Amino acid sequence: MKLSHVIERARVAVVVGPGGVGKTTASAALALAAARAGRRVLVLTADPARRLADALALPRDADGCDEPVVVPVGAGTGRLDAAMVLAGSSYDRLIARLAPNLRARQAILDNPMYRAFSRTLARSHAYVAMERLHDALHDGRYDLVVLDTPPASSAVELLDAPGRLRRFLDARSVRWLLPPQGRTSRAPGRLLRATLGRLFGAELLGQSLDFFSAFAGLREVLASRATRMARLLRSEQAAFVLVAARGPSALATAATLADDLAARGLPLHALVFNRAYHVLDVAYPERVLDTVPPLDTAGLPEPLRGVASLARSLRGDLAAANARAARARAALVASLTVVRPTPSTDTARDDLAGDAAASRPSGPAATGTRRLDPTGSPTAAQASPGSRAPQRVPASEAHLAIALVPELAPG
Repeated sequence: MKLSHVIERARVAVVVGPGGVGKTTASAALALAAARAGRRVLVLTADPARRLADALALPRDADGCDEPVVVPVGAGTGRLDAAMVLAGSSYDRLIARLAPNLRARQAILDNPMYRAFSRTLARSHAYVAMERLHDALHDGRYDLVVLDTPPASSAVELLDAPGRLRRFLDARSVRWLLPPQGRTSRAPGRLLRATLGRLFGAELLGQSLDFFSAFAGLREVLASRATRMARLLRSEQAAFVLVAARGPSALATAATLADDLAARGLPLHALVFNRAYHVLDVAYPERVLDTVPPLDTAGLPEPLRGVASLARSLRGDLAAANARAARARAALVASLTVVRPTPSTDTARDDLAGDAAASRPSGPAATGTRRLDPTGSPTAAQASPGSRAPQRVPASEAHLAIALVPELAPG
């Protein structure tokens, strides 16, 4: 597989990786390349750091705006929009679309518990980011959506968000809190509401009940959206791009993240190694040189021989660094197991986190996959026998697209 597959054929590209490796820059570059190839593209960042405006050189007043902003693409016939997920306004628009009527919508928007949930809770950002992705993929305006995710574990939390929200709305304790439907009320619910009323006061309890009731009314809609997203992310229409950089910590985190994706049945398509090597031949910057030729100082004036020797020594150090980085990359790829994309007709469960739990180790009889521990050493990680986890194969057999981005000289 080549990176051009992501640019030309994918419907959604999810860019993941450790912090500080250039995910946002890679997301912007992928989106720009697809737009120049003639596609209608949205690059959407769910990273609260909001570096997308800088990566795309957007005007300062566009920074922090979660409405799509048109980005000039230069040559090409496509279109590129960029947007950033702001939890509060994104939730408000989501409620405006999904609420069954104006009264229900306003009841949710005015609820203090909703205001706190949508604007202050850390996980609320993950929930609404996936809802924004869903809307962008289904409104017909874009051929490709590139999602720039938060660093590492936060990206996994984002992918788990739809299933986690559905489990929350289905939880027995939440159902007990809801006002009874019909003439009868369950004793556990009455007892729980009475106890919470004494502890927190009738006003706060009433606000909480109103909040849970309003969202429970949207449960089926949210569950259906979660189902569609889960199936799409597992399908051949989705492409996961893992961005990494040299260094033991970054590579180990990338390996763990790749394994987390595989545990959820999410196929990895491409590895992008940023700042992967030093350019030693400016005429051919794509060449990765790990050796330098011997120094010939014959014919040089004596004062220049020392300068030439120093330059050759520096180039030798950079070449040695390139060789070490190449070995580290090879070790990472050799250690990975990835999931093959599932055909579009394959039945997918709607809970990504549930799939991860189903494919984690379960007892000594399990056999199978590998991952890197924080030190970079491979350790055994085994899949549960009889689980319905997708097939995992060594990365070397998955034909991953691998792209190397050089270390750029300052200025």
